[in-house]
Amino acid sequence: MKFTDQLLSLSIKSIHGELAWKRVDIFQVKFTSLLIFVLFSCTVRAQTDTSSPVTHIDKNTIVESESYFPGGVNAWTNFLSRNINYPEWAMTKGIQGTVVVKFVVEADGTVTDVKAISGPSQLRQSAIELIKKSPKWIPANKNGVHVKSNKTQPLNFG
Repeated sequence: MKFTDQLLSLSIKSIHGELAWKRVDIFQVKFTSLLIFVLFSCTVRAQTDTSSPVTHIDKNTIVESESYFPGGVNAWTNFLSRNINYPEWAMTKGIQGTVVVKFVVEADGTVTDVKAISGPSQLRQSAIELIKKSPKWIPANKNGVHVKSNKTQPLNFG
């Protein structure tokens, strides 16, 4: 790589295996790198961060857009933090942990079929009640039609 003012010369291989030099605007490289980083970070964070639900759609279903909480991840995080109920009796007994909740976002955006699939049994009902309080979501979209999707949300208590 060579830096020249705001241009970057990159050595690239063509599909025929030939080595060639291409001059690229540094801004494009930075923007593309940032975009790749953000997309990768979101994918990884969605599997570990309690503020980002993970979408599960039938592996044969390709959607144009996944279901999401109105206002995005920040609004979802705010909703969760404002509405979570950590039972006082559980706190005093030192019961803590992560409850993983699965739920369905229906084609009309309503949240249904809320189930706690792991975590301390004493905290599961609080986690289920929290998700059930959720207002309507923006549903997943396939071929211009709203479709239902499954979500998984870890919730930390403690």
